[in-house]
Amino acid sequence: MQNGTVLITGMSGFIGSYIARELRDSYNVAGTFHNNPTSIAGCHFVAMDITDETDVNRVVDEVKPQAVIHSAAARNIDFCESNREAADRLNVLATRYVARAAARVGARLIHISTDNVFGGEKGMYTEADEARPINYYGLTKLRAEQEAQEATDRAVVLRVAHVYGAARGFSSNALEDEINKIASGKRIRLYTDQIRTPVLVSDIAKAISSILAREDVTGIFHIAGPDKVNRYELCCIAARVFGLNADLIEPVTVDEAPTPVKRPRDLSLIIEKARAAFDYTPLPLPKGIATMRIIGPAD
Repeated sequence: MQNGTVLITGMSGFIGSYIARELRDSYNVAGTFHNNPTSIAGCHFVAMDITDETDVNRVVDEVKPQAVIHSAAARNIDFCESNREAADRLNVLATRYVARAAARVGARLIHISTDNVFGGEKGMYTEADEARPINYYGLTKLRAEQEAQEATDRAVVLRVAHVYGAARGFSSNALEDEINKIASGKRIRLYTDQIRTPVLVSDIAKAISSILAREDVTGIFHIAGPDKVNRYELCCIAARVFGLNADLIEPVTVDEAPTPVKRPRDLSLIIEKARAAFDYTPLPLPKGIATMRIIGPAD
């Protein structure tokens, strides 16, 4: 669908903004925002309330997309646990509205999900493993996956891992926040028993570009990096890349510093299905983190 129109929900967010920049030279890119109007060169923004079915249908009818990339979501685990009704609206109902609108106009749907649909008991999950979330955020995202796939048989669900990268003026991410803290001389505590396969945000965008070029790709795919690390190791790698003092990073366990909401211990993902289906080739951690040095402000 080269030169077709792509609609990105949540284009004003961290992941959505990278998807927009990756696609804008090959597609007509329109994207939505709710409370954070902004601009990205070569892309068109439109206001939309993803929890309002009438508003979603209005925007889809105006844009007439050939593909819809549903990136907008409530991703804060603590917020979702404490505000379950809002999490249902933002993650489940919104996905239902977006997916059904895409299906109604014959648009392809790419839905951004999360590794938190798994419980973290074993790690190295494949797409065939049973999804058993242990917090409300993960539950809403699993239900959202089901909404996407029930609405259209053309749905692609991408379970993304712990995302990192340079914010470029958009909402930041955990690793960038941690780098900024130790760069300013602050001490931080990070878990040695929370394990992920972190993914560079631009690798997510490149995966989506590859999927759009292949009409036969449907179903669930894991989008993660090639390296399995705990949160403490991840930040230590970043400190080495940036020449920062890793002694400011204190290793702790979940038992030593428990969180209010349960987090899965090992959410590492296997990505062989994506490698085979659309040549997904994510950067290893040191190279991915190094790209954060050279990326400038939003454009």
